[in-house]
Amino acid sequence: MTIFRTVLTLGLVALLTACGGEDLPLDDIIWEPPLTSSGGGEIDLGAVNNNESVQASIIGLNNTDETITFTVDVDLEAAEGWIVSSPPPQEVEPGNEVAVGPRFQPNGNTPMESVGTITFFYDDHVVTWVLRASRAE
Repeated sequence: MTIFRTVLTLGLVALLTACGGEDLPLDDIIWEPPLTSSGGGEIDLGAVNNNESVQASIIGLNNTDETITFTVDVDLEAAEGWIVSSPPPQEVEPGNEVAVGPRFQPNGNTPMESVGTITFFYDDHVVTWVLRASRAE
């Protein structure tokens, strides 16, 4: 029975390899800040006084041997105090970084709480960062 199980396991491994079945690499992009266990990121900028500014940085280091094209979708509203724009698609060489630096600068018209997302698309991966900030009273 043990030989049968060994042969069956080796056959399945060979079949999955031949069909391109492989796990998604966990270290293809090194994110700073690190991703959470859910595979996304969270940044809380806290309470910010009117007309003051706080900046966050999201950096992805290409840890592969190939150039990766990143597309970034920014869903942060200027009317809610966010200052950032969606950059054009970027080709990132091995060892280089893609970075987005959203800034939160509330004024008297900014809602008390503001939440938005920045999503990175590359290869078959999607990584979404949730950003939170509030206007200090």
